[in-house]
Amino acid sequence: MPNHKLPSPAGFSERLREALSRAGITQQQLAHRMHVSPSAVSKWLSDSREPGLATLASLSQALGVSVDWLVGMKSAERPTAHRPSQDLVKAVTRLIRALDAAGAAAAVVAELMPDDEV
Repeated sequence: MPNHKLPSPAGFSERLREALSRAGITQQQLAHRMHVSPSAVSKWLSDSREPGLATLASLSQALGVSVDWLVGMKSAERPTAHRPSQDLVKAVTRLIRALDAAGAAAAVVAELMPDDEV
């Protein structure tokens, strides 16, 4: 299978830096989220290596920007507000469900307790 690469336009590393800054994450955190080595991120930021198409799509998702903006095809677009990661969304959802369950349990206990003991 051929390794398709998108030419990295001038400014890719600057856009990547801007997106990292706006997302509030470090190079190390991005590498961890992307399942790549920290040196790969460093090379993207120094323009010594270009990410492939699949990596660009993952980068755009991880940073909350479009691929078009990231590669310089859209100059007017700016990174969107950081989208929470799927792990964070799942954790918050579990917490809400646990709190709902705890609230329901507390209501049952309150219902069973005499008024003077609540």
